[in-house]
Amino acid sequence: DKIFDKYYNGFCNATIWPLFHYFPSFAEFEDDTFACYEEVNRVFRDKLLAFVKPGDTIWIHDYHLLLLPGMLREARKHFGLFRRFERVCADARRLPFANASVDVVVSNLMLQWCDLDVAFAEVRRVLKPDGFFAFTTFGPDTLKELRAAWASVDDYTHVNTFIDMHDVGDALARAGLTEPVLDVERVMLTYKDVRG
Repeated sequence: DKIFDKYYNGFCNATIWPLFHYFPSFAEFEDDTFACYEEVNRVFRDKLLAFVKPGDTIWIHDYHLLLLPGMLREARKHFGLFRRFERVCADARRLPFANASVDVVVSNLMLQWCDLDVAFAEVRRVLKPDGFFAFTTFGPDTLKELRAAWASVDDYTHVNTFIDMHDVGDALARAGLTEPVLDVERVMLTYKDVRG
């Protein structure tokens, strides 16, 4: 939908990504894309507030959710929730947290770049026994049109392939993350021309 498009392709990829990857001259800023970025962060906040308990420690790992810690801090002022918030730059394969020390782990569009068995084992290691893990990732149909277009040009791989939801579920089970609930949301973006 339009909010997701302006959030992801707009503010995340057109503003934050160039800034975080040393290409400031490519960064674009539009008020409406930032408004969508705020809205998606609010949606994550509201979903988390349904699960967290007083004293929980939450680890948020993604530049797509930079506003979320502040939004949760604000919720803490009003509701007395949570113990602390920390931003940590870390490798998903070796998280800098003690065993069973984190109440909630949130990962947004990061896991598709990882070995799921290793990343999920680390999440399981740091989660408390009653901890909660929420994540988003791409599926095998992501960029399928682009993949098909390149396949008509040559036999080389030009577009990443992404893991199927069933394989994600199997990796969660292998890591000992119990009671997984997986869902697919298909978002199709269309553009009037190549420049979009």
